[in-house]
Amino acid sequence: MDKEQAVYYPRLFLNPLNPPGMPPHMLNLKLGSSTMLLRNLDPPKLCSWTRFRASKQFQQSFVIQSTILTGNNKGGRVFIPRIPFISTDTPFVFKRLQFSVRLAFAITINKAQGQYPKVAILYIFLQRSDFWGLEKLKV
Repeated sequence: MDKEQAVYYPRLFLNPLNPPGMPPHMLNLKLGSSTMLLRNLDPPKLCSWTRFRASKQFQQSFVIQSTILTGNNKGGRVFIPRIPFISTDTPFVFKRLQFSVRLAFAITINKAQGQYPKVAILYIFLQRSDFWGLEKLKV
């Protein structure tokens, strides 16, 4: 692509964009947080959707030291580097250098059986047309 054809977008416009399959611009990880790998880095050890626990992030933030939580290599320590992500789903070529992880919040049904939360929050959003069914709502 010629420099004449290139269009420059400000960072304030590009940073909030999160195309599918791409991690967010700013990844806030706390030590001990559960994370999930988005891409295959070193199969069969580092495959997609493998869960990790972040144990150390180095000063320069080029790698994250993590402990594997699932799979055959459970308990193993690995280093997760930053890798380039290129999105073609946008009207322009979008490249981001970021860790291939996301925070993991979910738990599978099999692992959730027999566990009872101490606190449950129920968030219900009702539209005006839904008010007629309010008496049927029981928790």
